[in-house]
Formats: sequence, structure tokens, C-alpha cells
Amino acid sequence: MKKLFWLLIASSVFVLSCREEPEPTTLKIFPQHHGAPIYGATAYIEFNTQSSAGALSNYDLVVHGDPAKDYIQVSPFNNGNYFVLCVGYDPSISDSVLGGIPFVVPAGHEGEFTIQVPVTE
Repeated sequence: MKKLFWLLIASSVFVLSCREEPEPTTLKIFPQHHGAPIYGATAYIEFNTQSSAGALSNYDLVVHGDPAKDYIQVSPFNNGNYFVLCVGYDPSISDSVLGGIPFVVPAGHEGEFTIQVPVTE
């Protein structure tokens, strides 16, 4: 009887320890100038707000994009309110572009979260 009791305890611990953890959110930021992708842009992210941080040095997080990709990826990323500013270069106009938008990653969101950030001269 004692063996059965310990077997049940061990099985319960095993089952409870095997619960699936929530998948972390991955943020994918797509800067676009008149609908065209901007490769290798840099994202400046401000946490817990829906407005710009002002000077680039005031942002909480800076993520440099890969020159071969049309997006900037940040992972893991928490749920909440954010403002993202993207700065890049558009070779079609030979000029720098920038732009920003507020966004919200909803509570309970898991997996990939994508946003498109319009940028301009």
C-alpha cells in the first residue's frame, strides 16, 4: 500500500512538472517607407508609454537590424504599452528615414507579434 501511495505522489509530481510553459512573445518590427521595406534599420523602444521618448539617447532599448532583413526582431518581449521609433536609410531616395508609432502587446499574447512602422524623410 505504501508503494502505491509513493507511486501516486511521484506520478503527480511528474505530471505537474511537465506542464507546458507559455511561449514567449517575439516582436517583429517592419519599417516601411511608402510601402517599401527598409533593410537594416535600427529600432528605439520606449517601455510603459504610448509616446516618444524624445532624444534617441532617452529610449530604453536599442536594437540594430540585420542589413539583409526587412525587419528587426526582439525576443523575448513582454506584454504592455510601448513606443517604437525606427531609423534607417532608403537607397531609392538616397536619404535617411525615420518614424515611430505606439503599440500594445496584449496581456496573454504568446508567439509572434508584428508591427509595421511607417517611416519618412
